[in-house]
Amino acid sequence: MTTKSVLLERVIRNELALETTLSEIMKTNAKVVEGLKQLEDEKQKWRLRCRWYVASMISSKSP
Repeated sequence: MTTKSVLLERVIRNELALETTLSEIMKTNAKVVEGLKQLEDEKQKWRLRCRWYVASMISSKSP
């Protein structure tokens, strides 16, 4: 094998490794984005529950 062919083989191997790494990063990113969306949805639900609870406590104390 010549030096050029060894280098070309190494470049191709590295390129494939980078493509695989990028693919895994993109999958992980999608999972993180989905998780953040779910957290935001839960946060909104808890805000509404807290507001409802506070409003019900205030209205139950009114004469």
